[in-house]
Amino acid sequence: MTVKPELSDLFETDDMYSEAIDLWGKRVQTAIAFEEFGEYISALGRLERYDETPERLAALVDETADVLIMLEQVAQMHKITRDQIAAKYAEKRAQLSKRISEG
Repeated sequence: MTVKPELSDLFETDDMYSEAIDLWGKRVQTAIAFEEFGEYISALGRLERYDETPERLAALVDETADVLIMLEQVAQMHKITRDQIAAKYAEKRAQLSKRISEG
């Protein structure tokens, strides 16, 4: 049985994100997003380059959470809705499924 992932509470409008955006501004929050994306790439790269250890895996989990938070903030800053993301997500999953089935 295949379990399809749900977006659950991700990408819901969040007052805390609005407060962060109001406090520090879009420019700063965008710069932080770039930093978090870079840290995620580095954590993933360390898993590829070196042996997987519990510490490296924990670092990837930590950076994944940071990236999700920043993705939510970026979406909120640009008024991208959960429904828009969900529709595109479903489309991209269907494309991947088709590519896999075609070999």
